Amino acid sequence: MAQDAPSVDDLVAKNVAARGGADKIKALQTLKVTGTMTAGNGMQLPLTIFVKRPGLIRTEMNLQGTPIVQAFDGKTAWGINPMMGSTEPKQSTEAESGPVRRSAATFLDGPLMDYKAKGNKVEYAGKEDVNGSPAYKLKVTMGTQDVDVYIDAKNYLEVRSTAKVNAMGQEMTVDTYPSDYKAEGGVLIAHTTESKMNGTPMMKMSLDKIEVNAPMDDSVFKMPAKPEAKPDTKKQ
Repeated sequence: MAQDAPSVDDLVAKNVAARGGADKIKALQTLKVTGTMTAGNGMQLPLTIFVKRPGLIRTEMNLQGTPIVQAFDGKTAWGINPMMGSTEPKQSTEAESGPVRRSAATFLDGPLMDYKAKGNKVEYAGKEDVNGSPAYKLKVTMGTQDVDVYIDAKNYLEVRSTAKVNAMGQEMTVDTYPSDYKAEGGVLIAHTTESKMNGTPMMKMSLDKIEVNAPMDDSVFKMPAKPEAKPDTKKQ
């Protein structure tokens, strides 16, 4: 049985080719994505994602005029989350920064391309059904983070990923299902992504427009400085 297992490098090569090939993927320098994030309770929020090489990302949703931001500037992960009681930018904890760092590292290249050069590890972990179709399971280790990536056995596109994340002090299993692949700049990109946390639907991301290689300043990704306190000018 072990002799019949496909090689990791063969599966990675087929995945990269299916997406458009390494040259076209590497030609993507920036992406500006607009769409809608639908929460598990049905609430819909306008969504904008900025991505830039090497490994910068900013995701912004709008909650009744108030921004919800999660970003990584290549060194620091930070966010603004009014749902947690604050509209001020705040540096993320190490546990909180894991998912956004991973998104920054994989949004353009995916989790598999050039994995050796990036210092990652990929192991073949068998074959499973995903949404009724066979898929190859690959265990990807990126630093201290393990992610299971499932590649469709027919078209070699990613159809699911599974990772452990820390949410409010508890370890949760998040399953992500990308679908509705469309070509953008010659590269197939999933325009719909559904996520489940411990098996419960959590959110659905639907992309309406993707701008390829639009000019993008690094300041987009930097955590804003807190405004200085204004001096008290009232007369005593």
